[in-house]
Amino acid sequence: MNGMSVGNVDSKRVGVDEARSLAREVLERIPLPRRDAEFAAAHLISAELRGYPGHGLQRLLVIASMSDEFGRSDHNRPIIIKPGFALFDGQRRLGIPAIQDALAEASERLDDLATIAFGVQGYVGTTGSLGIYASQLSQRGVISILMCTSEASVAPHGSRRAVLGTNPIAIGFPGSPTSFCSDIATAAWSWGAIKRAAATGKTLPLGVVQTLDGMPSTDPNDAEKGSQLPTGGHKGYALGLAVELLCGPLIGAKAGRNAVSGTHGFFGVLVRVDAARSAIASNADAQALFGEIRAGPPTDPDIPIRIPGESAQLGEQTTRHFDVPQDLFDKLQELRKS
Repeated sequence: MNGMSVGNVDSKRVGVDEARSLAREVLERIPLPRRDAEFAAAHLISAELRGYPGHGLQRLLVIASMSDEFGRSDHNRPIIIKPGFALFDGQRRLGIPAIQDALAEASERLDDLATIAFGVQGYVGTTGSLGIYASQLSQRGVISILMCTSEASVAPHGSRRAVLGTNPIAIGFPGSPTSFCSDIATAAWSWGAIKRAAATGKTLPLGVVQTLDGMPSTDPNDAEKGSQLPTGGHKGYALGLAVELLCGPLIGAKAGRNAVSGTHGFFGVLVRVDAARSAIASNADAQALFGEIRAGPPTDPDIPIRIPGESAQLGEQTTRHFDVPQDLFDKLQELRKS
């Protein structure tokens, strides 16, 4: 065997360059335009390095299964461009490059504006890990609030029927030496994390999924057979519904199961870090706050208090190899050669 064993799952250790080439070649085989394939491959590898394999290479299998749904454009089409707001048509591109391009265009408008809101509709498939975009924007001195919808998989609080998506929200706040990046699903667990649990034969804690009859379950397969649950009960439900509204009815994208047909939607707000006061003053106060938080004292002296996003950023900066389940690696090799 050319792999190693992690728990009960055989795995293969791959280098960053090897993994990026593998992802890019699989995406080009689908086929995606080369520019889109390069964007998406880089994003998927970033997710692996940041410790989010559910948003990493395993997403290639889902993307490949949707090959007939993708268009052939490698650029978005502007629908509305107004001072302070922009709306883009992703033209059936994969979500990752469609969002990447929209973020780049919206960011350019911050040269003249303190803030801009924007939406993207008309894309297909995953938008990837929103925390990666928020982290990239932080490095350019941009505060971001980003969110998107996905297919109906989460039941509203008190319901047995899935209506909402996992509807994640990411918030990034730039800083030096520490920046803040929170990336959370409004579902109790992200879809990728549940699929990874299913693939590795693990059970879930109660409160993540329920059966078709609305009974508590620890079986990850009930995410599809039944439904996922919102994080924090009614609070997560309210947040998830807010995301559905901003990413759906506001911009003409999918809402619920039947309210609006069409593709999923993405909504973001970008703010210059010097919009209200100097970036230096803002950063000084942020770093002072982080220092106060770290001072604790921690509940466990052996476990330091972290600022959200620290571990992910460190992983992306320092990791040069990571483990991929052997069966996943073999399937990707087959796709690469097909």
